[in-house]
Amino acid sequence: MNLRVLLILFVFLIWCLLALWWYHDHVICNCTSNSGTAIAKIDSVKKDSVVIKSADSAKISPRPDSTTSVKLHDTLLVYFPSNSIQNNPDKNTMNHIHEMIKEAQSSGKSLEITGHSDSQGKPEKNMELGLKRANRLKDLFNEMGAKSVQIKTLSKGQTEPLGDNSSPEGRAKNRRATVVLQ
Repeated sequence: MNLRVLLILFVFLIWCLLALWWYHDHVICNCTSNSGTAIAKIDSVKKDSVVIKSADSAKISPRPDSTTSVKLHDTLLVYFPSNSIQNNPDKNTMNHIHEMIKEAQSSGKSLEITGHSDSQGKPEKNMELGLKRANRLKDLFNEMGAKSVQIKTLSKGQTEPLGDNSSPEGRAKNRRATVVLQ
């Protein structure tokens, strides 16, 4: 009888661990089974955008109260207020989103939305905030006619800053979601 109870407990423990793994990979991280290839694509986009961010970063001055945006080639940078996923997009942002949707639909390419944050707060919370920003922007794209299957979301949290986190202006540049046409 004791062996049967131990076996049931062991199976239950394995089931719990698998459920936690699935929840982490598919709900929290929004990962997919081919995450290795997705990371390779993100790195190649990041290498291309290094030139963009160093050349154009000084021109970007997001407003803290509104969602503003800047479009650079096939990349759209959408900025958010501090510690928020609130979306109060200006007309410029709405036009950029509409352009990105038209480009994605005409080319058949997908959109990848990556959420970012500044360095204020704990890294785990910033990773969550980045994902919430990406998902909020995905919702906005869907509301404007984009197909949900064409959009992937992920978060980089505070790991890829565009500005210096020691200044308010730099932190404002880091509170963003990046939309890339792939």
